[in-house]
Amino acid sequence: SGVGYWLADPAVVVHRFELPDSADADIVPAACRAVGLIEAARDRWARHDSSEDAESAAPTCLVHCLQGVSRSVTLVAAYFVSQNGWDTDQAIGYIQQRRPKADPNIGFRTQLRKFEDQLTKKLGSKRMQQRQRLLLLLRNVESRSDEDLCAVLSRYGPIMRIERKGNQLTCLWFACRAVRRKVQQAIVDDAELRCCLSGSTEIQAQIVTFSS
Repeated sequence: SGVGYWLADPAVVVHRFELPDSADADIVPAACRAVGLIEAARDRWARHDSSEDAESAAPTCLVHCLQGVSRSVTLVAAYFVSQNGWDTDQAIGYIQQRRPKADPNIGFRTQLRKFEDQLTKKLGSKRMQQRQRLLLLLRNVESRSDEDLCAVLSRYGPIMRIERKGNQLTCLWFACRAVRRKVQQAIVDDAELRCCLSGSTEIQAQIVTFSS
């Protein structure tokens, strides 16, 4: 439903999925197809240079179903499981942070876990190497900033650990693999983050690989 609306804009490419919202529906073929489409869209976004392509909007990808609760959430979660190396609970939790009503049906959750197991068996250690972490080091941080910082930084991915030693704060969380360089720059340039910090705060962001 609603596909005709998007077809009215020639700049929008629509990919339809025939996937009933049923606990026994097979999500694996749809998940594999969705992962490829989302990754391709995000790769185009990562390569888009707004300074050179000022007149063209950065490529984006919208995944939707009738209510945005089960089917679309499952496909996006499958993308995170496949491309970021997250487990099913981390992927769904990340989506729920941004869309609290997200709640794939029990059958979809079970199949996502099987999809995750298949990837682990197929890729072995390579799957673990897909898991990237963003490490943010902040110096000269005021003590009252921690809660506000967590609220802002959680938009970029699930926070794993945050440590403070005096006026130095270290934050570690999962990164979005496909756009990590842009995410790094976005953090450094994040106006809302800057509002949580004093003018003297030094920000350093880097990517580290999780291989254990």
